[in-house]
Amino acid sequence: KAAAKATRAKTEGKSVGAQPVSDAAAKPVPVSTDTAKPAKVKKSAVKAKPATPETDNRTPQQKRLDELLEKYRADQISPKEYHQERAQIMELISGSKPSK
Repeated sequence: KAAAKATRAKTEGKSVGAQPVSDAAAKPVPVSTDTAKPAKVKKSAVKAKPATPETDNRTPQQKRLDELLEKYRADQISPKEYHQERAQIMELISGSKPSK
C-alpha cells in the first residue's frame, strides 16, 4: 500500500510526508567571499613611545654573554667553546670558580 501511495503522490506532484517547498526556500542563498574586516582601533588607545633614546642597562658581562650566544646560534663557535667561554664570563660575574 505504501509503495502504491508514493507512486500515486509522485504522479500527482505531491511529496509524501514532506512539507511543500516554497519558491523562496528553493533559491540558493548567496555566500559572501569577503574576509572579516579588522576591528577599528582608537588612536587614543595606542600610545606612541617617547622620542628619548633608550639606554643600554646591560653590564659588560651581560653584553659579552649576549654576543657569545649570538655567535653560538650563528654556528660561529662550537657548543664546547660556547660553554667554556660562558663559564669564564660567569666566573667573572659571580667571583667564584664554576664547579665541574
